[in-house]
Order: sequence, then structure tokens, then C-alpha cells
Amino acid sequence: MSAVAGYSSTVSVGGTSTAMTGEATSLFSGSGANTVRQITAAAKQCLDPAVAVVVKDGAGTVAATSYRLDYLYGKIRFLSYTPAGAITVDANYIPLLPVLGCRAMNINAGRQLIDATVMSNGVLLAGETFILGKKQADGEVDYIENIALDHDSGGGTVTWWGMLVAGASVLLDAQIGDTSAARGFRSWVQVHGLPIQFDHNSLVGKKIKWKTAEQRNTAGAQVAHWSMAEDTMEHYA
Repeated sequence: MSAVAGYSSTVSVGGTSTAMTGEATSLFSGSGANTVRQITAAAKQCLDPAVAVVVKDGAGTVAATSYRLDYLYGKIRFLSYTPAGAITVDANYIPLLPVLGCRAMNINAGRQLIDATVMSNGVLLAGETFILGKKQADGEVDYIENIALDHDSGGGTVTWWGMLVAGASVLLDAQIGDTSAARGFRSWVQVHGLPIQFDHNSLVGKKIKWKTAEQRNTAGAQVAHWSMAEDTMEHYA
């Protein structure tokens, strides 16, 4: 049975981008020339797309055309390339900061439905025609702490209020269920709403509203703005 209790889940936001060199990777899936490797240290798996990533095979640098990256989970999918030595990564990672005061999270992840129905579509009962568009996600974080609470006790200041006012993209992470299992959602988002609810017989609560935001790497190419921990990267061609 794969059902999990929600109380064991955690929600985090991204902290200050931090440099790392020679970071080790482990096999995630596949074999030979079509393997997917992942940064071994879970705390360093979210790569900063604003900083160049260098993948090395032993002492040599692997050409960027030989692989695809999942920046959100630190995965490398090789394209007809067989590693000969230890695969390591030079990059910046985004540390994850636990969200204090989180009671629940709602995630609506999927792809756009684009209506392609035409007037000559057939009989009345034929229904509408849709094609799938781009990936998108949005949702809410149910929160009871102060919106000015700083979640980063180290390198910077990370508050929900600051995210809303600045309008900049921030990293949002959900570990779904037991942290020993590979179940999770991670995304670059913009915080765009902050409804507050209260009455005489309840806690003051906030619904932090977020929506996925576009991200580009140092080459100007778009990168995945949301991903799941279970993703084996077959669609990264």
C-alpha cells in the first residue's frame, strides 16, 4: 500500500544561492549511454539556473550537448553518452528553508487544456476537442504564522510578505509524506495573493497563493519550472 499520512509532509522555500564544487552524483535510473544521475546530497539538489552548471566525467568537462538537466532535483540525463569515471557537478545550489507555521498545502499541477473544437466537429454528442499545452501549476499554502516571519536564519531574509511585494520568482518545495520516500513537488513560483481569514472561534489564518513562474538558464533557454521527485526525465530529449 502506497498511501501516506499528510502530517509527515513538509513545505520549504528557497534560501540564498550557494556555490559548490566537485559535488558527487549517484545513479538515479537507466544504464549505459542513457543513464540519469542525481546529485547525491539531497540538500544540494536544487540547482540555481542563474549560475552556469559544469558537469565533469572524472577530470574532463562533459559537453552540454551530451546531457539535459533537471535543475529542480539535480538530475542529469545523458544523451547517448556513456560516463567513464565519477560524474561530479560544479554549480550553485538553493538551500531549502522549512516553512514554520504551515498547516496544509494545495497543489494543482498539470498541463493547459487548449480548446481545438471547430464547427464541423460532427454530431451534437461528439463533444469538444482539446490538445495539451504547456505545463503549469498553482496552489495555496495554509499558514498561521506572521507573514513577516523570516524563514532564513542565515544568509538572507525570506518572508511571505517580502515575496509578495518583490514579485520575484522563489523556490517552493513540498516533501509529500515520509522524507525517506521519493515523493515530492518542487517549483519556481511567484506569490500573488495573501487572503487572511479569522473569526471569534478560530486561529488567524492566511492562504498564500502562488503560481509557477518561467525560469531561464545562463544560455537564455527555458528550464522546467516545476517537477516531481519521481521524474525519470524520459521527456527531456
